[in-house]
Amino acid sequence: MEAAKLVEHRGFPQHSGMRATMADYQSVLDEASQLPLQERQRLIDALAVSLPHEQRTVPSDEWRIETERRANELDAGVVKTERWSAIREHLLETYGGSHAD
Repeated sequence: MEAAKLVEHRGFPQHSGMRATMADYQSVLDEASQLPLQERQRLIDALAVSLPHEQRTVPSDEWRIETERRANELDAGVVKTERWSAIREHLLETYGGSHAD
């Protein structure tokens, strides 16, 4: 079930200012935990991008160091990039899943 549908299914308005109770949170978490892996990943992504930009988690120092290292490797030509479509195809072949977004 898509993130928006899961939210609507549980009776939560998608973009309201209402706060869910802990019982609502737990029931949504329990239901979401039963989703297949790919659907849970889609739900995580949908929830992450639904956060207002100013409320998103700031990357840790370790993550910033790692991304800087990787960017430097790209700039130096040390690593080869791949198109997302090729990576995605490899992941789908390796781990299964649907080609639908």
